[in-house]
This record gives sequence, C-alpha cells and structure tokens, in this order.
Amino acid sequence: MFYYKNLRTHTEALAYLDRRGINLDVIKQFGIGFSSDAWADLLKSLSQKYSVADLESVGLIIPNKEQSRHYDRFRNRIIFPIINPKGKVIG
Repeated sequence: MFYYKNLRTHTEALAYLDRRGINLDVIKQFGIGFSSDAWADLLKSLSQKYSVADLESVGLIIPNKEQSRHYDRFRNRIIFPIINPKGKVIG
C-alpha cells in the first residue's frame, strides 16, 4: 500500500506509465506503485510497525557499507506487487 499511495504523488512516474499505455484503471486493478528516490522513506514509514531487523530480513532495506545505517533497497522504481488469489500482497 505504501508504494501504491506513493505513486499518486509522483507525476513523473504517472506520466511514464501513461506513455507506456498504463492508465489509472490498470494501476488500480494491479496495485501498481512507485518507490521514490529518497533514501529512507519506506524505512521511516514501516519502522513504526516493524523492526529494522525484520525489514532487512525480507529485503526491503539494506545496510550501508559501514553497517551503521539502513536505506531503502528499491528507489526510483515502478513497483508491481504480487497478489495472491485472495487479494493479499505477498511480494
């Protein structure tokens, strides 16, 4: 849901999808999202609910070279979720 909501605020990403023939109906149907180029937006949003260790173990964040901080793995990308038959995002 984070990436889906994030797409709505990034006009450049929406314009890119539109140029590729992906309109708002398709975005809604498939839950397409966008990860901004920020270093820790997802981390800031999800760290209120999940531990840094949990976020790292599922691959959403990664440590920097010095292992002193973490940052979002996916930045400046269109996100296509994997949704199971019950409608739950599983990947």
